[in-house]
Amino acid sequence: MINSKREFLPDSGGAGSYRDGLGQHIEISAAKPQDLMLFLSVERTQNPAKGRHGGLDGAAGRIRIEGTANDLPSKGKIRIKAGETLIIQTPGGGGFGPPQNRDTSALRRVLTEDLLSP
Repeated sequence: MINSKREFLPDSGGAGSYRDGLGQHIEISAAKPQDLMLFLSVERTQNPAKGRHGGLDGAAGRIRIEGTANDLPSKGKIRIKAGETLIIQTPGGGGFGPPQNRDTSALRRVLTEDLLSP
């Protein structure tokens, strides 16, 4: 059995007149005191999605064990030891159009939903 947590990753979508999709923050750990083996094939950890027509790039993805600073490889077999938590941050999409042209009501909405930091 696996314990998991999943939520949107604030500030991960590239800024633009239209902000693209947010990445996700995912935590995975074993529900029993035993190791887990996963096979990962994750894209855009080295090359984030590019913005278009003046939009900014989205955030790159990251994979790591909680409490460590080093990222794990995005492809291959991963062993999560008993008691450890794997953190996967999926990449965000690139923005479209210049950020200064963003509709202020749309900007206020994402700020109140805590999807974007001030």
